Amino acid sequence: MIRIVLAGIALFYLSVAAPGQAPQNPVPSPAPEFKQDFPPQVTNLPYIRPNPDLLFKTMKAIRSEAGSFQVSYPTDWTAASQQRDNSMVVFLTSPCERDDDVFNSARVMVCSTAIEKRAWNDCTERDSHLSEMYKDIVRSRTELVIGGLKVERVETASKHDDGVFYYARFTSKDRKFFVRGNFSTSFHFEQYTLVFDQVLVSFQLLGTAKQGISGSNRYYVRVSGCDDGGKAYLNNRLIVGVGFDEDSNWLDITEDLARGKGEIKFEVLNKTGAITYLFQVKKNDTIVFEETCGKARVVGCENNRAFPVGTLRQFTYTIRKS
Repeated sequence: MIRIVLAGIALFYLSVAAPGQAPQNPVPSPAPEFKQDFPPQVTNLPYIRPNPDLLFKTMKAIRSEAGSFQVSYPTDWTAASQQRDNSMVVFLTSPCERDDDVFNSARVMVCSTAIEKRAWNDCTERDSHLSEMYKDIVRSRTELVIGGLKVERVETASKHDDGVFYYARFTSKDRKFFVRGNFSTSFHFEQYTLVFDQVLVSFQLLGTAKQGISGSNRYYVRVSGCDDGGKAYLNNRLIVGVGFDEDSNWLDITEDLARGKGEIKFEVLNKTGAITYLFQVKKNDTIVFEETCGKARVVGCENNRAFPVGTLRQFTYTIRKS
């Protein structure tokens, strides 16, 4: 029986191999093609300069005299201007969405720094400290001209979370500017990415800003030094809100003023304990209205006494123009 089995095996090999040759091995399968899990590092997507008529129609302006620029932003956003190290920074914040006890928002930041100075640390790309392996994916990189200034615009997306980020860099004769937009897709804040381009399109150096309907006069509002917060309204429409000890800087409201009466209303917000505030209106270079009490982080109003929680101390100033 063993001999018969061995003979059968021998006949099988002789049937598949030519005399003097070893049996042929089967042809190996090709190796699978490697595919990247993310797009190439740079994708040259076309950049279309936004048409302001197709974007947010209701806008207001914030003017940073120390930063030598003015930009516009949607009226349902809030604005604040602060000095951070050597930079003047305007912070623009969208309406918030609440996630448990955390508030999320889209943000656009405009930095202005003297050419010879070092900019504040946050006035750069969010991944600037990372190696190339870990940097965000660059989706587009374009150059354009806005207000006579050559601008580099970059759009990126995170490899690790749901964020998209826009950046722009440009310089004038004596200042360097950096604009940064942070937009999370988890709360659909990507709907506000157009705001980044709208801020860019509206950018003006102070010497080139348009004269308003008030002729040679310009009007500004400032809310600062508030504990716990403060707001300003123009004709019952919110124009700026600040948190604890934030400074809106001088907000140019000239373009928002209609012919006739412009009523500005200020109010201080209190969450607990003492209150402080500084509300101001300026016509050209002259302060025409000011209400102040206490000093944030130092001493509250009326010898640091506790005030009720809520909206307190409302003040009104009326601008009348011919």
